[in-house]
Amino acid sequence: MSMLNFSFFKTNKPRKFEPIPRFYDPDKEYIDSIKKRIDDKDDVEALKYKLKQNFGKNRFGSSRISDQRLRRANRNSNIRLVVILVVLLILTYYYLISG
Repeated sequence: MSMLNFSFFKTNKPRKFEPIPRFYDPDKEYIDSIKKRIDDKDDVEALKYKLKQNFGKNRFGSSRISDQRLRRANRNSNIRLVVILVVLLILTYYYLISG
């Protein structure tokens, strides 16, 4: 029986593709880093101080000051949009009246 399975060339078995799902979650990483700092440090007061310093920051690392700048930029953009729409409406009105 072993003679029947004999061959001169080794045949390779096909390899299977098994992807490992990976993704990046910045919120989870931030929470894990805080947990790690809590576990590593015995000085809880120093950790509380650092958390109070970072409390004003959003998840992208910018502070409230840049949030105010972002709001101001959005407001300016909205005002610009309204002005452009009003000018276009006036031009359209004059075009329709004259034509």
